[in-house]
Amino acid sequence: MLWDKMVCRSGLFAVVMTLFIVPVSAQDAASVLTKLDKFALSKEKDSINFIKSIEEQLEKSPKGTASLIIAKLKTPNAAEKQLAAYIWALGIIKDPVAVAPVIEMYRQSKSELVQGNCLRTLALIGGKPAGDFLMSVLDATTDKDMRCNIINLLAQMQCEAVLPATTELLQQDPKQFFRPIIFIFCKMGDKAVPFLVSKVSDRDINVRINVVNVLGKWLIAPEAAQALQDQYRREQDMRVRGSILSALERTIPDAAKMKSVFEQIVAEEKDENLLNYARGTLADMSLMETSLAAYAKKKQNSAFFFERDYEELFKSAGGNGSYELLAIYSAPKDEPALKKLREKIMTRDSEDTFNNFQKVNDIIMRNRMMKMPDKKTVKP
Repeated sequence: MLWDKMVCRSGLFAVVMTLFIVPVSAQDAASVLTKLDKFALSKEKDSINFIKSIEEQLEKSPKGTASLIIAKLKTPNAAEKQLAAYIWALGIIKDPVAVAPVIEMYRQSKSELVQGNCLRTLALIGGKPAGDFLMSVLDATTDKDMRCNIINLLAQMQCEAVLPATTELLQQDPKQFFRPIIFIFCKMGDKAVPFLVSKVSDRDINVRINVVNVLGKWLIAPEAAQALQDQYRREQDMRVRGSILSALERTIPDAAKMKSVFEQIVAEEKDENLLNYARGTLADMSLMETSLAAYAKKKQNSAFFFERDYEELFKSAGGNGSYELLAIYSAPKDEPALKKLREKIMTRDSEDTFNNFQKVNDIIMRNRMMKMPDKKTVKP
């Protein structure tokens, strides 16, 4: 699969964890360097636990560890896998001091493995110098797979300068290329919404279909609701019109407004299939109100418990924790934090994140549409 190839190019490891810097001894720093060499030079397949132990040590390492690893990059006759491992480690540490040496290594190396790790590490460290360099590499690259990979890394950094380049991805067949598009725009989050809204009426039908899908099913962006309604009235393609109806269900954040919009569609629509869809939406609204009322009754007011459950999910990029408890303790004011969690989930770069992403979307949508009750405050 195309996306699998792109993930492989991005580096040795797919796991990205939150960095917590705490003081440790110089002996610990030397220990992690020894482990890196052992991992790089071993001919046997290292266990997940061994790799995890390296990550944990790197996450706890002091700032000086990055400088020690940077010095190792100059080791005479260092093996390709050693250099790749050192670069990967700098991405776990995320010290900005590594940006310039990593860029230099990218320029010097002829190894696809080392260069791929350089790009991924720059994206993990972030910042303008790293983003500017990734943009320069993108501009110099013609290979379609590699361009998509670099765009993905820039999206992870939420570098808005890359948005015009995403047009080449939106022009791809939605049935064949939807996975990379989902990863890229879900990592960009709200920063991509104005750009996507500007593409709702694009001449290219693939662009329109992809944009409507991302705005409606994934980013559930209320800012897109009016543009989608306007496009529905002038759209000629039935596939796009059907997609817009589905998107409107998820982008209109107010039940009364949604009812009004779909009543107007029912009054004006001539196509039988679209008419039936709109009638079905209206028929389902009473069930939705009942569901929202039951959801509201479960709500409890506790910033402490919300932060506790949020932190567990965020640290694991959505892999560990309770979405049900997160929903109970969340409130409409928590939407910005929930969106950050969505973006973090997508950094796992695997399709098993799609379901987790939509669990967060479900919380956001219910919080938007329910009538807020007087919640019982629960203290820790």
